[in-house]
Parts: sequence; C-alpha cells; structure tokens
Amino acid sequence: GQSLPIGFRIYIKSRFNPSQIDAITGAAKKYGFGGFSLVKGPPGTGKTTTLVALLNSLHLRQYQLYHQEIEKIAKGQTSTTESSSYGYMTALNTAAEAKPRVLVCAPSNAAIDNVI
Repeated sequence: GQSLPIGFRIYIKSRFNPSQIDAITGAAKKYGFGGFSLVKGPPGTGKTTTLVALLNSLHLRQYQLYHQEIEKIAKGQTSTTESSSYGYMTALNTAAEAKPRVLVCAPSNAAIDNVI
C-alpha cells in the first residue's frame, strides 16, 4: 500500500483520537479495492472532521501515485529528437488527464460547507 506523507501522519496523530485514526487509515487503505466505509456516531463526536481528514488522505494517496507516474515519465526522457519530445509531451498530457480529483456530495449546501 501507498504510505501517506510523514507530515500528514504527524498531523493526524496530533489531532485525532485512536478511533478516528482507525477510521481514517482503514478507509484510506481500502480505497480502490471495493466496498465502503461507514463513519457514525452521536452529534459532536468529530464525524465531519474525520471525513475531511479521510478525504485529504485519499487525495494525498492518489496524488502520490500521480506524481510517481510524472517522475517516471520525466526520468524516461533520454533523447531530444522531435519524435521522442512528442512522445514525452503526449505521456505528460495523458498523465495530466488522470490527475486526482475529489468529488464530495451532500444533501444540503450547509453540509458541504461543513466539509469544505
């Protein structure tokens, strides 16, 4: 699995309780393998804050994979001929189309305001 950046891991450990950390890391590790995660609890227990951290962790994880692909493309450029430059730019454009994005949906504008 892809590890999260050390700064983000330190932030999570300093800001969240063990139950919230389990929810964040558990959902992030299983992302992309099917299924879903359910975060539930009484009002005021940090569900929205946990959701924001989870969304950030998913975005960071996917962005790391995207960045690794860009690095591979950049390191693979060994020739400056026109055809290889074209291939290089085509590969970068293809990778840019796969740049990670996060879409968050909620039943109300107020709910979205709480997340963002």
